[in-house]
Amino acid sequence: MRALLGLAVESYDDLFCCVALDGTVLTWNSGAERMLGWSAEEVVGKPTSWLLPRIMPPEIVGLEHSNNSAAMRGEKVGP
Repeated sequence: MRALLGLAVESYDDLFCCVALDGTVLTWNSGAERMLGWSAEEVVGKPTSWLLPRIMPPEIVGLEHSNNSAAMRGEKVGP
């Protein structure tokens, strides 16, 4: 099942990445490579503190970090 999910995510045309609660990028598909220009080898394992400021406006970066911190504490994030 995990292999099938991996194949589906990799073949997805749009950007898809998965981030651990500690902020480490876990996956980076070919859609992300095409849209943002970095290979998976360049991004996977890096913290979102490196990635997000390069792809998001500052006000959204702060919100994303706040949401991640809340999720790590077990709090509900979002509406």
